[in-house]
Amino acid sequence: MVLIFSVTINTSDFSSYDLGRNYVRVDSINNTGTLKKQIDDKIRIKNGPLRQANATANKMVQTAYKEIGNVGGEKYWSWYGFGSHQPWCGCFVSWCAEQNGLIENDIIPKFSGVSYGASWFMARDQWAWGDEIPAPGMIVFFDFTNMDLENVRDGITDHVGIVEKVEDGYVYCIEGNYKNNVEETMYEIGHYNILGYGMPNY
Repeated sequence: MVLIFSVTINTSDFSSYDLGRNYVRVDSINNTGTLKKQIDDKIRIKNGPLRQANATANKMVQTAYKEIGNVGGEKYWSWYGFGSHQPWCGCFVSWCAEQNGLIENDIIPKFSGVSYGASWFMARDQWAWGDEIPAPGMIVFFDFTNMDLENVRDGITDHVGIVEKVEDGYVYCIEGNYKNNVEETMYEIGHYNILGYGMPNY
């Protein structure tokens, strides 16, 4: 069950807080200072991994891992249908999913626009926020800081990758279009730039 409500409070010193056993997260701030918050009573708060990876999730990771070192992404954006170079992080995730039959089985969407990818998982209640501990094969969505908004996140998804593993407090990811390459990256669990995770129903 998802409850949505609005309150007016001082927003200068926080972006999220706990309310009993529910996690409350700021969705947006309008110009009057009213915060629209969403309480999702299914979200778990840092109490262990959201789920364990299975064989299909591991195949997704293995497919992505074999692509590390690709430069330019033409293999992925041309597969998607673009005739010239485009931002291709979503194309990379989609290509990996297609190699494992996950698009045709409606487990991961085919997407190039990362906001669409995030919305697809949210609409199916297959979403966890970025302070959770993910599992291999989950789809990680990033929201980078916006200098026009005094270096804070704007709530818009900017980039996407695939969770490879979680180890020693770090999330390891495989990302397409990371400096125009496929790269393995790592972030502390709960890193500020991790907006959340899509949780494919492998």
